[in-house]
Parts: sequence; C-alpha cells; structure tokens
Amino acid sequence: MKQRFHPRTVCNPSPFCDSDPWTSICSTLRSSYACEKKKKKKKKKTIFPLLRPLVPPMANLHLVVAPFVVLLLVSLSSASAFKEQGQSLRFSEKGEFRILQVADMHYGDGETTPCEDVLPQQVAGCSDLNTTAFLRRMIAAVNPHLIVFTGDNIFGFDATDAASSMNAAFSPAISSNIPWAAVLGNHDQESMLSRAGVMKHIVGMKHSLSQFNPAEVEDIDGFGNYNLEVHGVEGSAFENKSVLNLYFLDSGDYSTVPFIPGYGWIKPSQQFWFENTSKKLQNYSQGCESRTVPAGTYRICVKPVTSTSNTVPALIPANTGLYRRFRPISDEMERAYMNKPEAQKAPAPGLAYFHIPLPEFASFDSSNFTGVKQEGISSASVNSGFFTTLVEAGDVKAVFIGHDHVNDFCGELTGIHLCYAGGFGYHAYGKAGWDRRARVVVASLEKTENGGWGAVKSIKTRKYLDNQQLTTIDVQVLWSTATCSLLSDSPFLHFMLQHVFRHAFEAVERNRLAGFECFAEVHVSSKAREVEI
Repeated sequence: MKQRFHPRTVCNPSPFCDSDPWTSICSTLRSSYACEKKKKKKKKKTIFPLLRPLVPPMANLHLVVAPFVVLLLVSLSSASAFKEQGQSLRFSEKGEFRILQVADMHYGDGETTPCEDVLPQQVAGCSDLNTTAFLRRMIAAVNPHLIVFTGDNIFGFDATDAASSMNAAFSPAISSNIPWAAVLGNHDQESMLSRAGVMKHIVGMKHSLSQFNPAEVEDIDGFGNYNLEVHGVEGSAFENKSVLNLYFLDSGDYSTVPFIPGYGWIKPSQQFWFENTSKKLQNYSQGCESRTVPAGTYRICVKPVTSTSNTVPALIPANTGLYRRFRPISDEMERAYMNKPEAQKAPAPGLAYFHIPLPEFASFDSSNFTGVKQEGISSASVNSGFFTTLVEAGDVKAVFIGHDHVNDFCGELTGIHLCYAGGFGYHAYGKAGWDRRARVVVASLEKTENGGWGAVKSIKTRKYLDNQQLTTIDVQVLWSTATCSLLSDSPFLHFMLQHVFRHAFEAVERNRLAGFECFAEVHVSSKAREVEI
C-alpha cells in the first residue's frame, strides 16, 4: 500500500523557522512532513515503515544542511538491483584505470584492402594490416585496462564477410587478453550482417564486455546500449563499488524519418534508459534510495556520524536540501548501513562513448578546444537533446566519439568535455601526412588518510600518433576534484555564521565551478563559538 502524506500540526518547529530565509523552507516541511498532533496519544505514524523506530518528536531535531557530509542508505531491495554484472573491470593496484579508444578502423578484407589518404611513399604494401600493427603497438605501449572501439569498426562495403572482418579487426584486442567493448558506427552493417547481427557477433567474441542491449529494458532503439562499472582497487573500501561509470550508446546510422536527411541520432528511449541508469548509479554511489510520492521526492538517510555515534539523519524532502539529525538508531539499522559498501563523497564520475557527434560539437572554435578541427561536424540534422540530458544527469564528465576522421579536438561545454579521437584505421579516409591516432583516458584515484585508495581524483586524456616515435600530444585534464574550492564569501554561508552559530551544525553549499560539482563546508562550535572554514 502506498504511504500518503497528510498535513498536520507540526510539533515544535525549529527556531530557524522564525527568520528568513528559512520561512519558505519550513513551510514546505509543515505541509509535507507527517507529525503527530499535540496531546494525542496515538500510535506514531511514520512516512515509511522502514523508519518507524526512527521518527522522534520534532523537538528533538535540529536542522542540518548537509548534502555533502550525509551518506544515504540504500534499501535491501534497491541494493539487489545493483548486483555484479560479471564485469572484471577494476582499478589497478597503482590506483589507475587506462582506457584506449579506437575510432574508425574501417577494416575490410585485410591484406588486400588498400590504405586511403597516405603519402605516395606509403602506398606500396599499405593495407588493413597497418591498422592491425598500430593497434598492437598501442596495446603494448599503453597496456590499457579496457579497449573501447567507437564504431565503423569495419567498412561494410569492402568487407566480403562481416564476421571474418570483425574477427581480424578485433584480433589484437582478443589476443592481448584485455577486456574490450564496442559500439556501432554507420558503416558496420553494410556487409552481409544487419546491425543486430553485427552487434550479436561482437557480444559473443572472446573478452568482449559488449552487450546487445540492457536486459532490464524491453523496448529500446538501436543495438549496443549498455553500461559498465569500474570498481575500486582490490582490498580497498571501494573494491565492491563502482567508482567510474561507463556508458555506451548506439548513435545509429542514417535517418529513417521521411524528410529528415542525414545521420542517425540517440533516440528518446535510449535517453530514458541513460537517465534511469545514471540516477541509479549516482544514488548507489552515495548509498541513497529516492522515493517519489504525491508530496514530492524523498530520500531515506541513515548514517552514524562517528563510529561510536548512533545519530542519524531523518527523512526530509530532497528538494529542500534539509536533513534532520536525531537519536536513537536501532542496532538493526546501524548494522544494515555498516554492511553496505562505503559511500562516496560525491557521485562517481561517468564517461560516455558512441560514434556520431552531437550537434553541440559545432560549438567550438580554435580558441576553446585542444587539438585540431579540419572538417565539418557531421552530426544528425536534428538535435535530439541528448547533450541536455547529459548535463541534467550531472555525472558524465566527458563524451568520446569518432566519425569525423580528421578532427581530434576536445573542448569543454557546460561542464562536459566533448572529445574526438581522430581516425585510427588506414582504410578510412584521412589526410596524407597527418598521422593516424588514438586517444587514451587515464582515471586516477585519490589517496586516503591511511594510505589506501579512495574515489576518483582526476580524469586525464592524451593522444598517440602512429609515427616512428609513437608521439604523445595534447595532454588534458578533463575533470579533477582538485579544481573545486571553498566559496567562503557566499551570502548563504554568511547568514549561517551570523544567525545560527549558537547551534552545532554542519552546513554545506553545493556549487558548480568550471563545470565541476564542488562543496563548501562550514563547521561551527556551539561551545567555543568558533568558526572553522
């Protein structure tokens, strides 16, 4: 039976409610927070049966504005939805996870398939085997933990047998025993197999972590929409928890809508799947279960403040940003929390991989990206809104694509880096004298106080050129927790310091600086009336 909220007389509202800007917040609490009427000895009602032993009279509560310091409990039913999916992806003992991106191999029939757009002296003997040699060279140099192929893996028109061409194209990855994943481009299906057939073949190949489509979704556009989780270092607090989330999507081939020409795009069904997956992963990374009810969205929050404390946050409307702390917590609830994987301070960052660029890739010029732009942006002729979906989700820090072979730039837009890999394959069109290339992403973990490994600290990228030196170029920091800083001049924080310092509290203001989620934290001592920033 669904629990419903019934407005009642609020028991002993907080003194904060008497002064702005708390008035509007407290009125929200009055209208949505179930509380017993005074002088009525009835059995206490709680918003969720799970919290029945936890809800005290309001007089014992004080406000805590703390989305950063509060870790949120996932119920057993929610936790079961995040069981291991069989992936073997994990950060190394050195706290690194390296991803090699290979874009547009355009593999044909191997030795008999000639190279395109190379220097005259390179023409003789140049074939698909040059692509194979480059891939082997990159694997040996980088020693990646995952290889990602971002579409046009084969060039269907020149592949006599699609399965044989894929076997040859992916053979260096397979023989290396390194896990790999792939998405489709717009040319993979142009041989003897359909897009579904191509994806099925890829899924069944050795060491492939690719998935045909998410098992929990009955109806979704495309083939090869899935996510992979990268867990923390073995033996660390996050060894059973994803600290980096990877999203793979089928950006289609060509428009099937009459009067809309050009390439395909990421459809609403795929975006809906991404939104739900991102939301679940972000909640799980912080130990949170969100529930939507008629009065709004609520979160169940349980966390001992210290290892010996039984103080826990209560159930508070998520949209107010408020949490209430009270005691006692039952032994059963505390054991349930402590048995969960350690929660992270912020949602795990994510990376997205697909083939066709979003229209937003056209937002850059030479002044605001790293790399080169040598051709137009061949995106779909319609904007499906997926970039907005990515921004709203908040966890994806970078998008990696292929398709336009002589573009390799990477620029930041609204907190997300949009990155080309540059053409990899020798049978793909290119530019004579402009080296084929590959992009590598390196995610690094932070060191904890006890010398172990924690959550992701930074995500960096660089490109490798297929020349004699295997030159490395364009090193960039895509995301880093170190870029966040405290906004001590925030009016909100000043108000907190001036008006509520007599109450012990922790206040956290979420900020976005340069596209990164940051947190400003204030500690006030109720005894000494000292402020620490």
